Amino acid sequence: MYIEDHTHNISFEVLKSGDVFRYRDQFFMAIQPVDSFNAVLLESGMLVEFSQDDIVKEVNATLQIEY
Repeated sequence: MYIEDHTHNISFEVLKSGDVFRYRDQFFMAIQPVDSFNAVLLESGMLVEFSQDDIVKEVNATLQIEY
């Protein structure tokens, strides 16, 4: 995945499913809520929960799948 460093602070609640963001130097992708989880940690695939009021850094990301 190539991630441009043109980040800006936003509230988690404005993200749409599929948007990539950074929080505490880790990259996540917003997802449709599953139980209480609403994001996935891209490094491990672990599901996590963010509050709608959490401030995150939205990033421009391009997903490349190579096999």
